[in-house]
Order: sequence, then C-alpha cells, then structure tokens
Amino acid sequence: VSRFQIASNKKSALMKQTMRDIAKLLAEEPQPKEEKARIRAESLIREDNTVEAYEILMLECELVFERVKLIQSMKECPEDLKSCISTLIWSADRVDIPELQEIRKQFRYK
Repeated sequence: VSRFQIASNKKSALMKQTMRDIAKLLAEEPQPKEEKARIRAESLIREDNTVEAYEILMLECELVFERVKLIQSMKECPEDLKSCISTLIWSADRVDIPELQEIRKQFRYK
C-alpha cells in the first residue's frame, strides 16, 4: 500500500511540473507551441489516469490485507473477493509495483 502511495506522489509531482511546462508552451510569444502543449497534455491525462488506477489498486490491496485470515482459512478464494483478487493479478504486469508480482504468485496457488 505504501508503495502505491510513493508512486502516486511521484507521478503527482511530475504532473504538476508538466502542467507548468504546458502553460509555458502556451504562453510563448510571438507564437505559442500548441502542438507540443497538446502532446504534453495527452501525457498528463495518461498520468492522471495512472494515479487514479493506483488509488483503486491501493483500496483493493487494503481489502485483501484486511481479509487475509479469511483467505488463508478457506480452501478456495471467497466469492466476494474474486473480483478484487483478479484485478490485482491482472494489474501485476501492467504497473510498476513489484509487490504485485508476489501477490500474483501467491494467489495462483489458491
């Protein structure tokens, strides 16, 4: 969970810098660099979506953490957690959080 927070904070700081860069590009005289600003804005939107995804994954991890005893005690994965666990397994290869790889390995055995 703290790894998500660190990654989210890092991306948020980069987003603030990108917003400043976009503002500078649009404020340039005599001719604003709109195309460069548009490309940076697209990047900014992707980063914002990534930060939101990190927040969702952080909540999913917290839910699994709170119910880890229940998961361990059952032979199969509880029905109400299958969606949450599937999300974590799916995201393991798609985000830069190495701990998700370990989570994926552990749940493959379940």
